[in-house]
Amino acid sequence: MTHPCIKIAPALLCLAATWSVSAQSLQGLYRYGAEEESFQPCGSRKVYWIKANKRQLAPLHKLVKSHRMPGHPGHPPIYVEVTGKLGPRLKKGWAVDYDGLLKLDRVERISQHPPISCAPG
Repeated sequence: MTHPCIKIAPALLCLAATWSVSAQSLQGLYRYGAEEESFQPCGSRKVYWIKANKRQLAPLHKLVKSHRMPGHPGHPPIYVEVTGKLGPRLKKGWAVDYDGLLKLDRVERISQHPPISCAPG
């Protein structure tokens, strides 16, 4: 039997079938830099590229930039609690190097101090 995604609009239906059914609450580390906009859930080795609008990302960018250490090229990760949907890896752009995509719905909490259970590894 042929998989239904192969018969009807394969790109659209198969992609939609791999997304989380509904938004979920997630806790983890947010990283931001010149070529990075990522989220790593606490307790996971997976890292997701983030898709969100500028308004949602502005407070995250501000906190990350304000805690950059002089003389260090990168920005330190910050702890976030967010609501969003996890999806599959993208096939082009910066996101190809990540495990998947996080479509951000809402930022619930941000902090420069992650809980010990969610410290960067």
